Amino acid sequence: MSLGALPVDVESAHVEVREVFIPGYGAPRPTSVLILRGRGHAGCGEHVGWTRDVHDAFLAWSKNHVWPRCVRDLALDEPHRRAAVEGALLDLAMKQAGRSLSAGSASLRYAMSFEATRDPAARARAVLLHSPDTRFKVDVHPDWSDAELAALAQLGCVDVLDGKGRGDRALWHRVRDRFPTTMLEDAPVELPGPRALDQTLLSLDDVRRALDDGAWVNVKAPRMGGWLVALEALELGHDRAYVGGMFEVGPGRAQARAIAALLCPDAPNDLAPLHVDPTVAAVAPSPLTIALDRPGFGYFISSSDTATPTNESAQP
Repeated sequence: MSLGALPVDVESAHVEVREVFIPGYGAPRPTSVLILRGRGHAGCGEHVGWTRDVHDAFLAWSKNHVWPRCVRDLALDEPHRRAAVEGALLDLAMKQAGRSLSAGSASLRYAMSFEATRDPAARARAVLLHSPDTRFKVDVHPDWSDAELAALAQLGCVDVLDGKGRGDRALWHRVRDRFPTTMLEDAPVELPGPRALDQTLLSLDDVRRALDDGAWVNVKAPRMGGWLVALEALELGHDRAYVGGMFEVGPGRAQARAIAALLCPDAPNDLAPLHVDPTVAAVAPSPLTIALDRPGFGYFISSSDTATPTNESAQP
C-alpha cells in the first residue's frame, strides 16, 4: 500500500504558532506546527509561510476543517498549507499503522548554506575553523570581484552556488571559470557543467522538464505543494535530485531530512542545522545519522510533549 493510501483517523487538531530566531534569516521566523491526534497517536506537520498573518490564518482554518480518511483524498491547493497537512496526516497514518520509512538508520550528507555576501571566503573560513570538513551552498552576490571569487574557489569546499536568478552573463561566466565542476543552481544563463533548478519547480511537469533538459532538481515539498508530489519528484530525479530547506525549524525539517536520507543521502542536500551561529560555533558534522525505523513520517515530537524535537545525531 502506498503512503498516500494509508487510512488515517483524526480525532482532534491543534496548531502551535510561534516565532523563532534563526541566524542568517534576518528577522524572527514565524512558524506553526499542526498536531493531529487519533487512536492514541499524534502526527505533526510544519507550515513554512513567511508572515505571521499566514500562520494565524492557518490556525483559524484548522479549527473548522473536515479531515480526510486517507492522505490522497486531501482537497487543498495552497502549497505551504498542503505540505504541512500532508506531513501531519502521513505522520499520524504511519504511526497508526505501525509503519516506518525504513529499517535502521541512514547517513545524510548536507551542504551548509549562507546568504550572498561580499566576502564569502571569510564567512566560510569562520565555519571551517571549527568544522574543517563542512561543505557549503553559497548564494551568489551579483557584485563579486575576481579576487572574491578566487578566494572562495581556493577553499575547495563549495558544492552549490545558488544564483536565485541574479547576476549578468559576465558574472556567471567568471563564476563558471572559477568553479568548473560546481553545481550552479538557478543561474540566469545557460552554462556548461552541472546545474540545478529550484525556484521554478512548482509541479511534477516542471521537474520532468528540468530533468529532460539535463538539470538537477532541488525538491522542496512546501514549494511543490506537498509531500506526495515531492516524493514522486525525487523518484523521477533519482540520481539528479536533492532536498532543500525553507527555514523549517520543526517537523518539516525532520521530515525533509528523513526523506533525503532515504532517497538521496549523498547529494548536496540543503538541510544543515539552523540553530548554529556560523560565526562563533562549531557545526554538526556532515553526514548526520538519521533514524528511519521509528513509526511515523520523520521522527518529531511536539514541544507540547516531553521530548526533544529532533531526528538526528552527528555521525562521528
